[in-house]
Amino acid sequence: MIWNYVSDDEDDYDPYMEITHYNDVYSHDYQWYHIQFPEDWALGHLEGTGPGQCENCADYGCVNGVFIGYCANCALFVYNGSRGRGFMGNGVESNDDIALMYASAFDTYLAGVDVYAIQGIRAQSPHSVEEDMDAQMQEDMDAQMQEEIDAAIDAEMELVYANDYNDSSVLNCHFEGGYNDM
Repeated sequence: MIWNYVSDDEDDYDPYMEITHYNDVYSHDYQWYHIQFPEDWALGHLEGTGPGQCENCADYGCVNGVFIGYCANCALFVYNGSRGRGFMGNGVESNDDIALMYASAFDTYLAGVDVYAIQGIRAQSPHSVEEDMDAQMQEDMDAQMQEEIDAAIDAEMELVYANDYNDSSVLNCHFEGGYNDM
């Protein structure tokens, strides 16, 4: 799935771009990562590696659109096994002689992860992530608006109560033309 291959233009790339967590994944630089994939790795892929710059990583290192690890080429020949053996697709690690010299991702950062249980981001939510985030923003805006309305009502009520004790108020029963003037 080449749609994961997104960011080949590094001119406007911000390495400190915010990471957004959602259920058991997180997003960085337009890519979803498994929650157990180390965030510092996601923030610091070497040039030409990772799902944004390597088509093999985007294809073979993802399960249902969620990046779990580097392709075998990047893992073995760029990272020299320090980030796992590399993936061959569908969550299957490389098992050739060179790869077997290194620790499995499932023995390190992916310990306890069942790749068959990894769901794509669309499958995790009955709505789109954008709809979930929009709903949260709407709730926040509604709460802020309610606070502003409450503050305006409180200010208005203070004026009403202050005028009750004002001799020129129509609410004062002794005011000429007031409600109690006969």
